[in-house]
Parts: sequence; C-alpha cells; structure tokens
Amino acid sequence: MWCGRELAIARQFGSWEGSYSLIVPLLTAIKSTNPGTLFDVVSGVTNKSEIRLFMRAAWAFGPCIEAVPFLRPVITIDACFLSGRYKGKLLIACGYDAGNQLVPLAFGLVEKEDFDNWGWFMKWTRDHVFGRSRFLCVISDRHLGIKKVFRQTDLG
Repeated sequence: MWCGRELAIARQFGSWEGSYSLIVPLLTAIKSTNPGTLFDVVSGVTNKSEIRLFMRAAWAFGPCIEAVPFLRPVITIDACFLSGRYKGKLLIACGYDAGNQLVPLAFGLVEKEDFDNWGWFMKWTRDHVFGRSRFLCVISDRHLGIKKVFRQTDLG
C-alpha cells in the first residue's frame, strides 16, 4: 500500500530526486522577475552522465543586495533543519536597518551544517552580497563549523 502511495505521488508531483533538478529553473525564474538577484548551484558528477548530484545552492534577492550599503554593519547567520524524505539545512544571513527591521540577505541550501558548507556560503555571501571591503560584525549560534570558518585566515 505504501509503495503504491509513493508511486502515485511521484507520478502526480514528480520524484524527490527529480525535484532537485528544478532548482536551477526555479532560481532562474526568480532572477528574471527580481532584477539583480544572484544565485549559484554546485553539483557533483554521478556514474550517469546526464544526472548531476545536487550538493549546495546559494541565492540572494536583488532588492536585498541593493539594501546592503544602507544596513548596519551587523549580520546574523544561522541554519534551520529541512524536513521531508531528504534532510538538509537552510542557511541564512540577515542584516538590520536603522529601524532595527530584519532584512534577509542571503540563503543557502546544503546537505549538512559543517565547516565546508559554512565556508562556501560565507565566501559566496561576502563575494556577491556584502563585498570584500566592508567590515561586518557577525552574530551566530557558535556552531563548530561557523567558529572554524572565522578562525581561518586564508578564505580567499
């Protein structure tokens, strides 16, 4: 009965595995309707040449990127759990304006919260959202991966 249910859902809505192939078209559609939006999707190779293995993605909305020069030089970063068949983490970086209003700056979708993923997300965010010359105070939950990222001196 359960297998029949899973098959019916896959036929109606697509498979879980196939949903990752929709990330690039989804982010491209978002970019086309939100000028200035940036994204990056990293995938790995599999034994089938036409199938790529999703690894991580990051995106930032254009209006939020444009707001960065007007924000306080303080950001908060954190991750939250994704639920469903395939677990993952949603990474987020937020800034604050002069009225203490929260501004979401960048999002990342990764398999797990670790040094490699936090390092990649923070480097992408610095290069594409904040800029390299801006000094920022970062507030976090002190996850071991985050702490290790900020101890590194050679992040590129």
